[in-house]
Formats: sequence, structure tokens, C-alpha cells
Amino acid sequence: MPDVPTMIEAANLPGYEVAPMTAMLAPAGTPKPVIDKLNGEVARVLQLKDVRERFSTMGLAPAEDRSPSRFPGWYEAELSKWTKLIRDAGISPER
Repeated sequence: MPDVPTMIEAANLPGYEVAPMTAMLAPAGTPKPVIDKLNGEVARVLQLKDVRERFSTMGLAPAEDRSPSRFPGWYEAELSKWTKLIRDAGISPER
């Protein structure tokens, strides 16, 4: 959509970034070999041509680094970012 301004342009929000993420989670204490097997199978499926094409039609792309160890750091960073934004903006839940 070349004629639609980005959020940075339209709302003067330098550094604006929202990146959706979908993740498969397992219960705490799941053995590492099970996590590794699940991760390997998901990685294999994400390499299938039809899956990649379907993702592309939805404007999605699998992360380059899909290692299970990446998620906690990403999650903590996102939680911190959005918590600060919500507090700084004085946003509170509606009742």
C-alpha cells in the first residue's frame, strides 16, 4: 500500500514498532528432548513450500531464529515495553 503512510509518518511516532508473534508453548517442566522434537517438527513444517506460500499471502514470515531459548527474552522485552507504554499513557481497563 504505497500511498498509505506508516504509523511513524502519520502519527509522528519515531521508533514505533509492533511485531506480532505466534508461539507454541509447552507446560513448565517439559523435558528438553520433547521441546527439541516439537521445535524441530515445527521448523520442518515451516520450510514446506505450501506453508511458506500461505504465510506469505497473509503477510507473515517465520522468524529466522526459532530456537526455544529465544522466546523468554522476547516475551520479557515485549512485556516491559507495553507495560511502560500503558503506564506512561495512563491507560486503565474499562469496567
